[in-house]
Amino acid sequence: MADMSRRRKRDTKPISAAETEIKPADLERKLTIRLDKDLREEFRRICFNRQISMTEVLTEAIHDYVAENRQYLR
Repeated sequence: MADMSRRRKRDTKPISAAETEIKPADLERKLTIRLDKDLREEFRRICFNRQISMTEVLTEAIHDYVAENRQYLR
């Protein structure tokens, strides 16, 4: 039987526009990669010392890679 606790009841108030607003996290997906442990540690320390998140660095690198390789999209 389906979990009824997740379904919105019909007699509850309508959802407001603020509740339906798309949040940035709704547009993002998680990516997991495997790295050599020493490489990961150096990357982590460099990011820490530069006060930038590892996610920011990887996101920028992926954006650059995609921009340079768009011709391979079909």
